[in-house]
Amino acid sequence: MPSMRLSKIVATLGPVSDNPDTIKALINAGVNVFRLNFSHGNPEKFKVLVDCIDTIRKELDVPVAILGDIQGPKFRVGTFEGGEPVHLQKGATLKLVVGEGPGHAGLLTTKFIELVSALNVGQAVLLDDGAMQLEVTKRLGPAEVECKVLQGGLLKEKKGINVPGLKIDIEPLTEKDKEDCRFVMTQCFDFLALSFVQSDEDIRYLRCYLAEHNPEDRLLPAIIAKIENPQSLTCIEAIVEEADGIMVARGDMGVEMDLERVPFVQKQLIDMANLAEKPVITATQMLESMITSATPTRAEVSDIANAICDGSDALMLSAETAAGQFPIETVKTMSRIMLEAERNLPFWHRPDDVERVFRDPRMVAYRDGMEFHEAIAQTAVIAARRSDARAIMVMSNSGSMAGRVSKRKPRCPVVVLTNSLHTYYRTNLFWGTFPIKVRFEGESSDEVIAQAENEVSRAGFLSNHDTVVFCAGQTQLLGLTNVLKIHRFDQVIRPGRHVQVVTSAVHTDFLSTC
Repeated sequence: MPSMRLSKIVATLGPVSDNPDTIKALINAGVNVFRLNFSHGNPEKFKVLVDCIDTIRKELDVPVAILGDIQGPKFRVGTFEGGEPVHLQKGATLKLVVGEGPGHAGLLTTKFIELVSALNVGQAVLLDDGAMQLEVTKRLGPAEVECKVLQGGLLKEKKGINVPGLKIDIEPLTEKDKEDCRFVMTQCFDFLALSFVQSDEDIRYLRCYLAEHNPEDRLLPAIIAKIENPQSLTCIEAIVEEADGIMVARGDMGVEMDLERVPFVQKQLIDMANLAEKPVITATQMLESMITSATPTRAEVSDIANAICDGSDALMLSAETAAGQFPIETVKTMSRIMLEAERNLPFWHRPDDVERVFRDPRMVAYRDGMEFHEAIAQTAVIAARRSDARAIMVMSNSGSMAGRVSKRKPRCPVVVLTNSLHTYYRTNLFWGTFPIKVRFEGESSDEVIAQAENEVSRAGFLSNHDTVVFCAGQTQLLGLTNVLKIHRFDQVIRPGRHVQVVTSAVHTDFLSTC
């Protein structure tokens, strides 16, 4: 049987992992989605990498997805002479100026005049996710300030700059972002993450820009909103509604707001995404120590387990797999921790938990407006729980029904049967999903279900006498719209066998909970 880990792993590719052998090894270790960070690299480099991933995922016949991550309006320092890091000495004075040239220990450059012109004397400037701190001591001109180093350290080029509390009116896409977006629309990206989202307007702006620069009329990638500053929290409901998913980006979040708030903001964001039936990725420093160590800290193990218990669909590795010394071991370690967390999930342990969640007062409006496909998704999970089903089979062309079933957090696999390549890759980010490509050829609903079960059996999810739940929302197949069926795997039609399909009725107790 395939690995039964239900939560997903997103791994960032970089200098230590952007080669075919390591990509294959990462997939075998458990990676579900590869992230390409556009903050480091250019379209020429990423085209080679996308082609490599696409070739490998087709060769291995696995639904590994590709996520592009554009940097958005993130402020960064420029380059340094020789490309080498510089050491900032505590108590030293340096200049922060707008410019393109290389800097040094006494001169930091940045391309963002919006940032430098908005700084005030006495303001704190944080570098590299808060690892180093400056204080503005003097304004030297419209595009130049003098700073004192309050907390020193080794600063690499192109590291981030944060100024907590500073609000700057800036477009959601830089010129580099626009170039990257145009490149994305020529490639097979499944997801596109936007950094430093401040409002739902930013998501609409990005979606419109992608649509306007789509010469090959491709399906747009699903947009993941990265939540990493206090401004986004003021309109988070609108952002979650507009985006196709969210990322809890704890790095800049922990710099832009008080550190002690981060765990509780994380829980709030995950909760909101789950209620909105959108995938949620929790990211940053999940296994930071494994960049240089073969074993994680106990705190990191607890962090991963708690992120799963919070309800994350996926967890993301950044430098751990992009530049770390142990990329394969890191993925294997994360996978083991996630599996153990799933085995001990407290919230979804009892059979009535799904019903209890959807009786939550926050769900009243949702429940009152529940349509057929939503009722089917909820009932499928309850039925699977009460019948001890081995799997829930979801026929889904768009992926929406698969997402709805996934968000009820079933404890058995959600096998997504689809003839859409887009859906095949995209649904692999959701909790519990195992996508399978199928071209249905049956003339009746019973024959289609039998074909589906044969595919699921070949994939190793079902054996004879297993109970299985089948559901479908809007499909183009006759007799398979808004359908829910429960039966034993050995009671369906097989090629060459004419056996009556035995389908149990869905008990009214299941439906009453909807």
